[in-house]
Amino acid sequence: MGARRASWRVAALLALLSAWTAAAAGTVTGTDGRVVHYGSMNTDRLSAEVAQRLEIRPRASHALLVLSPRDAQGRSVAASASGEVRRLTGQRQTLAFLTRGEPGQQDLIAEFEIQDGEHLDFEIRIRLEGEPYPLDLRFRRQFYRGN
Repeated sequence: MGARRASWRVAALLALLSAWTAAAAGTVTGTDGRVVHYGSMNTDRLSAEVAQRLEIRPRASHALLVLSPRDAQGRSVAASASGEVRRLTGQRQTLAFLTRGEPGQQDLIAEFEIQDGEHLDFEIRIRLEGEPYPLDLRFRRQFYRGN
């Protein structure tokens, strides 16, 4: 991947993170000032340019979760994540996280299916390089289509 393409991805992810509302974003804290910022949004709300840079096809039936692990100075921290999304009916979707961005500005993203008006429970395990234990992230979010 070329440096120009990678820099566009970083810019797109930063734009996503800055566009989320408080209800759709948050932070989980590790040790030594390390944090993981997270947020989610419907993929059909991505601009065509951002979707292309992230290699995501915008669809009303899909949403995106972004994890942005950073150290105390705001630099990217190497990390991996695993987890799942659970509907209130008990149906589960395994999240497949992909690394996006260039070294020093990498984020983890995962795409998942949504239905209009549904509440989803997220259970994520994040492993930050150098952390003795994984960080567990749990939250609930309601998604709407076409609003």
